[in-house]
Amino acid sequence: MTKHVRHTVLAMRQVIVERGQFKLHIDELSLRQGEIACLVGPNGCGKTTLLLTALGLLPHTGSCSVLGVPFDGTDPAVKAHIGFIPDDPELLFAELTAREQWAVSASVIRRYRKAADTEHLISRSEQLAQTLLFTPPVQLAREYSHGMRKKTQIVQALLGSPEVLVVDELRNGLDPLASKQAEDLLRRECRRGAAVLAATHDLWWAERFADHIYVLHQGRIVAAGTSRQLRKPGEPDLEAAFCRIIEEVS
Repeated sequence: MTKHVRHTVLAMRQVIVERGQFKLHIDELSLRQGEIACLVGPNGCGKTTLLLTALGLLPHTGSCSVLGVPFDGTDPAVKAHIGFIPDDPELLFAELTAREQWAVSASVIRRYRKAADTEHLISRSEQLAQTLLFTPPVQLAREYSHGMRKKTQIVQALLGSPEVLVVDELRNGLDPLASKQAEDLLRRECRRGAAVLAATHDLWWAERFADHIYVLHQGRIVAAGTSRQLRKPGEPDLEAAFCRIIEEVS
């Protein structure tokens, strides 16, 4: 039987980003098809900076590639293969409804991914919303609750079936049922071949959800591996390992 080869969809090597007094220096980080990786670390360690760099939103030195193509955020054809679920409920068009947001996204995806069909994308948006138990209201997004905005953003991110999903605090704003549905959607996308790079402060969630965990501290990856690989004998969970790791490098 031929073994399925999982290709690398996101790769960073010797990436340096400077934001004022803060410096992010990533020696190496890569994601393969079907993989879920979580970034964990103290406040200010560089998780969001790393996500923004993966999205091509911050200037950097070093090598960053998506689907094997060098990526600095300027190529819209590469951007069309990346989905982003932010932790900021304001990152929506405030004067559009959810369905209007999705229609705008569908038109952009259709432009840069010629195989995409507008009717299929609109149908997919409704299916994704239904999975999230979300019936989009007719009001404008500025009138939505935090949870409704988050669900709108999740549908928008998944709409084009991207190969790379960048996620910042998936569960923030979602009730427990919606959180489970959102996790199930991401796992389904991974089975299709997508990869997920997620940042979180929730170590319990990272331990349960991720295949691979990167621990960041002061702009660097100080530990990486599965939850089991990061734990030493006697440590019951990722939280115990995390506290030890940060103490050792502080």
